[in-house]
Order: sequence, then C-alpha cells, then structure tokens
Amino acid sequence: MGAEDRPVMSFALPLTGWTTWFAWHPVLTWDFRWRWLCLVERRLLQQKPSLPGPMGRPWWQARLRAG
Repeated sequence: MGAEDRPVMSFALPLTGWTTWFAWHPVLTWDFRWRWLCLVERRLLQQKPSLPGPMGRPWWQARLRAG
C-alpha cells in the first residue's frame, strides 16, 4: 500500500480509487478541513462485509489533492 492510498479506513472498504473532483458544494475532508469551490480528491467507501449488521449506504471520502 502506497502513500496514495492513505488514509486507511478501519471499518470501510474503498469501492473506487481516488479521483479528482471539483467541490462545488462544501465538503469535509478526512482530516476535518472544509473545502469549497476547489479541486479535491474523493473515493467511494462502504462498510466492510465482515462487520455485523446491514450493509450501509456507500459514502464519499474526500482529501486534499496530492501534489
């Protein structure tokens, strides 16, 4: 696993890789920073199937763009 995969989620699996996205509405990044009207990277996550309970709806995780 490389630095491009960080942060590592304990209770979720990524369904997609990181993609560049224009945050046209305010988004909260994984390190609790609000970003709006700028480029961020995001990926789709879902609860790990090994956890008890029903599978929840997928959610987006955002981070600041690398580089």
